[in-house]
Amino acid sequence: MNAQGIIASYHSQRARAFLKKVMATCDNRGLPQELSLPFARGYLILDGHRRYLAESGQTLLETARTIESLVEQGAPQEELTGRLEEIILTLPNRANPKVEIWQLPSKEEINAWGFRKQYIIVVDGCSDPCLFCCVAAPAKSVSMPFPVILGGHELGLRLDWSHSEPFYYFDPYFNLDFVDLVQEFEFPYEWLANQIFTHGTPLLTKQGLSVAQKARAIELPVERLSIHLWHKGLIPEAVGQAPNDYQLERYAKMFAQALEYFQPRILHFIASDRAVHQCLSFPFLIGFHEERVLSKVSRELRIKYSLANFAPAHAPVIRPTVDDFSIYQNEAPFVIRSVEYIRRERASLVTGPILELQKQARPEGAIEFADRFGPCGIYPDGLVRQYPGGIVGNWF
Repeated sequence: MNAQGIIASYHSQRARAFLKKVMATCDNRGLPQELSLPFARGYLILDGHRRYLAESGQTLLETARTIESLVEQGAPQEELTGRLEEIILTLPNRANPKVEIWQLPSKEEINAWGFRKQYIIVVDGCSDPCLFCCVAAPAKSVSMPFPVILGGHELGLRLDWSHSEPFYYFDPYFNLDFVDLVQEFEFPYEWLANQIFTHGTPLLTKQGLSVAQKARAIELPVERLSIHLWHKGLIPEAVGQAPNDYQLERYAKMFAQALEYFQPRILHFIASDRAVHQCLSFPFLIGFHEERVLSKVSRELRIKYSLANFAPAHAPVIRPTVDDFSIYQNEAPFVIRSVEYIRRERASLVTGPILELQKQARPEGAIEFADRFGPCGIYPDGLVRQYPGGIVGNWF
């Protein structure tokens, strides 16, 4: 790929502008692109992530700025070539991020970026337009800067993307997405299993679609795809009004692409037994999947992901956590039922003990038991777990 193509591959407008400026300055002096391009890319990383540089990294950044100034001032080409040849050996890049030039995370940064115990939160928050969230995630997805991840990795911490939408991850200066991150650290793929969950919504963007295609190319294992229509713009404003057909088709295409690129092991459907709007009911959602979504995939995937070949695993209850959700409730307390479907050959591993406990449940109280996540209580309408802080989750 030539220099123009490489610059165009950066998703950040600021990054592209920085690279174009440095490259134009070098081109005007007749400097070879095999020197100026790696210089510009490494310089971008240093400048963009300057707050995370150790003392040696700050010195390197000042050296890069000096070279840029010499190029602008018209220093002799021989001197500039020599300086570029020398500095590009020490600049960070995707293949060698130069761990030694970055600070280890401070206690404040560890707290600010959501480090907990032995894990680093890769993406804080979620940009999905859901009208509820069982983990009360902030409404905007913010990616942890790659140097902070490097520092945490040096401290022996592992990465955690199990409570966010990982396919939103992006570092604009290293030009790293989630698949790149997995490959950079060479995680064994079996370690990733049971950790990658997605709603598929990143595929609504050009960048997210590109990341999904890369995920398929390396057969990245995705555990679960959540399928629901609790999104702003999909739900009609008036009760009884039909949902927007254009948006339904848009989301059907998104879920179809998610099935194609992610090949999830579990399908997770979220709807309501007492929905005000038809499109939020289970019959509508199941029909949406079987008729709209599966009509857009290959015959092989239609067979693989037809619910005839799946079995329901459990039916927990989720309670909405957003303030404006009350306009959609029918009667209090409003609940959303969440059903996961696992391929039949594995379903018995999950359903047996849960279904037996559900049969014993009484309306006046819950059956208390503990699973690998902590205390649980089963009620007649499903599985409920109380997380710390009063958040009700939907996993067991």
